[in-house]
This record gives sequence, C-alpha cells and structure tokens, in this order.
Amino acid sequence: HDKIQWEHLEGCSPEAIELVKGLLNRDQKGRMTADEALRAPWFKRLEGDGSTSSAGDSDLFKGTLVQRLQRYGAYGLLKQRALALLAADASDADSELGAILKKAFEDADEDSSGTLEVDELATALRRAGYAVTDGEVGQLLQFTDIDFSGSISFDEFLATTLDWQTIAERKGTDGWKDMCKRAFDLIDTDGSGYLELDEVVSLLPEKFIGGRHALARDLIAKADRDGDGRIDFEEFESMLNFNGAAVESLDLYDSRSISRESLSLDSM
Repeated sequence: HDKIQWEHLEGCSPEAIELVKGLLNRDQKGRMTADEALRAPWFKRLEGDGSTSSAGDSDLFKGTLVQRLQRYGAYGLLKQRALALLAADASDADSELGAILKKAFEDADEDSSGTLEVDELATALRRAGYAVTDGEVGQLLQFTDIDFSGSISFDEFLATTLDWQTIAERKGTDGWKDMCKRAFDLIDTDGSGYLELDEVVSLLPEKFIGGRHALARDLIAKADRDGDGRIDFEEFESMLNFNGAAVESLDLYDSRSISRESLSLDSM
C-alpha cells in the first residue's frame, strides 16, 4: 500500500483510511488481524458504540462488566497484584483501548478524585442497566479493591476490565513472556530471580487483617510448583497463563452479581 496516495483519497474518513492501511500492511507482523480490524474505530463508529460510552455502559463491555468484576475477584491476590502491574503496560500497547477505558473511568469518577467510590460504582452500574443492590455493589468493589483502600484506582479498574486472555494471544508467546518478565522484575526487588517471602509481603496492603506473612506464605505455596518456598519466573508465568483456565469464562459468573462465597475457583 506504500504507492497509494492516501492524502488524495476523497470521501474517505480518517478512520476508514487507517483501517485499510492496517489491512494492507506488507509487514505480516504489523498487519491487522481480523479481530483487530473489527475493533477498529471505523467499525465502532458504524455500531455507534465508540468513545461516548461510560464506565457503566453495557455497550463498552457488552453487558459483562459485573461478570468481569466477579472474575477478577476469583483470582488469587498475587495474580491480582501482578495484573495490576501489567495493566498500564497493556493499555499503553493499545493506546486506543487505553483511551476508551480512561474516559470510561473518568466518566464514572464524578468527583474527579482519581478513584471510584462505592456510590460512584453503583451509579455507573445502574445507569447501564445492571440490577444491583447496595450490598452487591459493595461486594463487587471488594473484588477489585486489592489495596484495601475502600475505592477503585484506575490501575485496579484496568486490571479488572481488560480481556487478559485476548491480550496474551495477541502478544504471542514471546511478547506475553516479556510483559510477565517486566512485572516479575518489579516485584523481585533484590534481583535474585526469585519472589521470596518479604517481596510478596510487600505487595500486600498494610491494612490487611489476619497476618500478612501468613497470607504471603500461602500465596507462594500455591504458585511454588517445585516446593522450594519461593517463586521463580517460570512459576510466575504459569500463574498468569490464561489458556484453558476454567475461571476465565465469563459464562461462569452472574451477569448481575453473586456473593463472594460463591466464588470457589482459584486460578492459581
């Protein structure tokens, strides 16, 4: 497509031109996949579900936002923390999606505090047509609030709403491994190549009641396949493997809300 004089095309929107450019890219690695093309701005504009969506808008998440909150709550805390570290990386890699989710978050953040309080989450969900009680909204917030702050930060919102299995597939084996390695290195503060007790403890909120060291040991044990009391990168990457994981299917979760006690799956 290099010989096409794009600037001379009349009657074509910028979105249409970008779509055609992506599909005609000679570089196979840079060429749009069919799925990426269907998510392009030109198609979104046709469907009428572009950047005007709000955080609670069922069009943005295809009516699955409540299910996504529940699915995130079904992950182990170490996996939740790792995904929060990966979230900014993933949204930067897809700037369009990142911008849409940022706007969605800001629309729901009515007081512009940078976090979503329980009443703001309730308003956004109900505005989109989700039938949730105050108690259920409180439970949904707890699924996402991994730092126990009582509210949802943008990183937590990203980690909850992103489709991680799709991201991993698009990145490919090497690309996903690189993303996981960056998150691993952020946690591995001493550069030993292992996630050890103190490093996992540092990920846990100080407000956690029940003993951070005891919980950290339990989190390590779930990921530690060779039983050496620490987590190497291979074990960490395995924890973040979404392929074929039963917990990933949104169909497992109520489209409105369910209680935490009903979440018995542990992806770790």
